[in-house]
Amino acid sequence: MKYAAGVPHVMIYPDSGLIKYRSVNEIILKNTRFKWIYFLININNSIRNCLIKMTDITKIKKQINEMFEKDQNMRFSGSWDDNIDIENTAKMKAIFYKYGLITISVYGLEISNKASIIVQHSDKDVLFQKRYLQEMISKKDDVKLSNIPYLYDRVNINSGKKQKFGTQLVLDKNNKLIPKPLLSYKKVNSYRKEYGLEPLEEYLEYANRLYSQNGK
Repeated sequence: MKYAAGVPHVMIYPDSGLIKYRSVNEIILKNTRFKWIYFLININNSIRNCLIKMTDITKIKKQINEMFEKDQNMRFSGSWDDNIDIENTAKMKAIFYKYGLITISVYGLEISNKASIIVQHSDKDVLFQKRYLQEMISKKDDVKLSNIPYLYDRVNINSGKKQKFGTQLVLDKNNKLIPKPLLSYKKVNSYRKEYGLEPLEEYLEYANRLYSQNGK
């Protein structure tokens, strides 16, 4: 038996004329002299990968906190700036397509919730909102459940459709917040209850009180 030149994971058996492919890992494990070296290499790689992941998570948390702060400051400042949402959308997309959904189990409830709100405000990129929504639905046990209806309605409204849960509001002629067009007024509260939302009437009362207090 000998190794084929330049191909360390291929072994040639001259007597039989056979070439047998075996992994480098298998070859090492067959030789007791290399077992401890192999073990230590894998342990070091595991530690390195964990450290990289922890570093990435810390960095992502910081980025989302900064984006959310900008988002809220702009919305409560009385001075609207579309550039904040556009900039946040671009950053959030980059995070999502590289690292995936911002889940509770990995990032914690607070960061997962903030990420969902940033995506809700990414109205200029509905395709991104749809993609994020799909991931939230597929992993609904690892996100704040009540955030799903908000993004669901947002996607529908931004796609020219009626909303299901009544989360998206608009001012009427009396300067009162009312729901944008609904799929079903009769079923809306049952839809909301399924995702842990209060009845629509309570939601509207709270929204109008908040709107009145802020004078906006």
